[in-house]
Amino acid sequence: MKVLFAATLLLFTTLVKAQSTDQSQLPASFQKKLDDGKLIFTKPEGTIEVLVIPNTGVKYDYALKVKDKNVEVRYIIMPLTKDFFDAYEKRDKTPGDTVFNPNRMYVRLPAIMYNKIAEGKLKLEEIKLQPMHAKDQGADGGSMFAGPIGTTFGQKYTFSFFAVIHKDYAADVYALYLFEDQATMFDQMKDIMKNTDFTRSVRFKP
Repeated sequence: MKVLFAATLLLFTTLVKAQSTDQSQLPASFQKKLDDGKLIFTKPEGTIEVLVIPNTGVKYDYALKVKDKNVEVRYIIMPLTKDFFDAYEKRDKTPGDTVFNPNRMYVRLPAIMYNKIAEGKLKLEEIKLQPMHAKDQGADGGSMFAGPIGTTFGQKYTFSFFAVIHKDYAADVYALYLFEDQATMFDQMKDIMKNTDFTRSVRFKP
């Protein structure tokens, strides 16, 4: 599994150029989350917007399909707004309090989220995200994971590469690259990274 993570990380950190898109064309709800999270979105070349599927167990905000590949990318944006921090500071503090500071949710929440997406195919303790370079996205931290997903979220896809970036007092961003199966993931990711810059499709404002 460590070899899988290392190879995937090497693929994912290969940077290539992307074309910008008119952000006014983005869905209003997605654009608001980007604005609240101090984020910029750039649509990668060779992709088209696809409809968000409701009732997938884990709600996502926006999705793109690679035109010449059976690959879909789904984005989840979690702005770290003032309300988060107000609720955290005003909570009833008790001995053994395990409530996470909003700036630390990205350490624990991604594994819980992926566990739900996997629908029993992985135990929570098996989901060990690996560090990922995220400075190019203006992030304070990043992590990644690759593993199977369930049919409720994945529909026709069975395997995913999961990338997380975080910036304090800004947002947590989750991107799920969905593939038909594990066997095709590496070849398809190589082709994607040669032509488009998915690593910077969502990045934090300076």
